[in-house]
Amino acid sequence: MDALFHNSQTLFLIGGGVVMIVLIALTMRSIIRRDRAMVNKSMDEPHEIAAYHDRWRGQKPA
Repeated sequence: MDALFHNSQTLFLIGGGVVMIVLIALTMRSIIRRDRAMVNKSMDEPHEIAAYHDRWRGQKPA
């Protein structure tokens, strides 16, 4: 019985870790797609795109 309980705890932790990794990957994918859509849709000139990159990608965390 003790081995069964230990295995279920292990599976629960592994399952939780997998879910967390999937959610992080989907979030990053969404952020990248939104960023590309904003650049493609609203900015035509190379200097506009460069200014966008400098403004939003060059920031350091607070």
